[in-house]
Amino acid sequence: MTEETAEVRRLLERTGPRVWRVCAALVDPDSAEELAARTYYLAIRSGSAAADTPLSWLAGIARGVCAEERARRGTGPRAAEAGRHPATLLRGALAEAVDRLAVEPREALLLTAVAGLPVTEAASACGCSVEVLRDRVAYARTALADDLGIGTASRREDAAGDMRAC
Repeated sequence: MTEETAEVRRLLERTGPRVWRVCAALVDPDSAEELAARTYYLAIRSGSAAADTPLSWLAGIARGVCAEERARRGTGPRAAEAGRHPATLLRGALAEAVDRLAVEPREALLLTAVAGLPVTEAASACGCSVEVLRDRVAYARTALADDLGIGTASRREDAAGDMRAC
């Protein structure tokens, strides 16, 4: 085994599961393996690596690969999952609500909450500061809660309480 092959193998072992989760979060779990493989292909082909932050570098490449895949598929919301069980209905409603988010807040939320990237690495992958990423995640959470009708009344009551305290 050459040193280059060993280096690629170590990179895959260290980052493979997280790159798969990024792809699964940004597109879908069924396509994640293919999208992760495309991510590594492009990364290796580029011949350059961010040695100090390989996961951020790979997540940025995966983000582009997944954006191309979503564009190829079209932008329509996912079909709601079949079934009558409340958990199944909630998953379908949540998936549709996530699909309705604007691209930047959706990616920020999925990279941190679903793929499990640390905020600094997700910010690097998205090409923004940590503060901007946190704002995008907060916006996404609020938009999802509003879209799903979860906790909206309590947030309004909290805001009204804050206003009375002024």
